[in-house]
Amino acid sequence: MDIERYKKSLDDKLWRTKGARFNAHRRLARKQSLVVFVTSASSIHLISLSIFQISGFFCLTELQSYLLSLTSIIVSIVILVYGLIEGGKNYGLLSEVHHRCGLDIDRLYKQIFLSDTVYELKKLSREYDNLLEKHSTNHNEIDDLYFQSCHPKEFPCLNYPKWVHFRFNYKDFSFAFLVVIIPIFISFWITNNFWVELWNKI
Repeated sequence: MDIERYKKSLDDKLWRTKGARFNAHRRLARKQSLVVFVTSASSIHLISLSIFQISGFFCLTELQSYLLSLTSIIVSIVILVYGLIEGGKNYGLLSEVHHRCGLDIDRLYKQIFLSDTVYELKKLSREYDNLLEKHSTNHNEIDDLYFQSCHPKEFPCLNYPKWVHFRFNYKDFSFAFLVVIIPIFISFWITNNFWVELWNKI
């Protein structure tokens, strides 16, 4: 067996898997932060609407009051559904699992260069397989694709690297931002007459 070829094959496999697991760690940690952001921002919006309606300081028409109440119900449903679906996926725990797996693979990866025999390399390969069984939760395809897009020289055949970058870095953030900002714009539109009247009084 060509030891250098075997070492290179094992090196590439561990390097790629390690990178994908660390990418999964970052992606899931970001998703956990976004869940907190959406639920917190939506809750603040909901409380603001309630205060706005019951304060009595602002003159709202019956239609505006009805539409704001409807918006409050919709925001409440958003908080409930989004919180149950996304919050129940344990992104924080999964992120930590992928991080530990990445660290374990990195430890093996560093030992490849110290291994000079086929026996030692096969032993590392078996340890690698055992690690994957131990950390049975696999990373997503996007984590590996993003790793490839960050190393274009090693993976020149990757299709649409810019789209991969967007999916990994901005897709979840864009969705969370829209979930928060659309109800705010709706509320602002409903109370638009109020802001005009207030501006005229000032």
